[in-house]
Amino acid sequence: MRRTGSCPPGTLQFDDESFDVLCNVESSHCYSDMDAFINEAYRVLKPGGYFAWTDFRDEKTMNSIRTMF
Repeated sequence: MRRTGSCPPGTLQFDDESFDVLCNVESSHCYSDMDAFINEAYRVLKPGGYFAWTDFRDEKTMNSIRTMF
C-alpha cells in the first residue's frame, strides 16, 4: 500500500513504525527544527526501513547535519 502525506515536519500524523520507505525531497531547508524532523522520520520508519533525503545545502551545513543522522 502506498501512503503519502503532508504536515509540519515535527508532527507527522502517522503511527510509529508505519513506513518501509520515507522520502523527503528539497524541503527540509525550510524546517525550523531539523532535529525534530529527523526524530519524526525515524519514529515512523519500520525497523530496517529506508530514509531517502535530499536538499540544497552548503558544505558546512551538510557536514553538521550528517551528525544528526
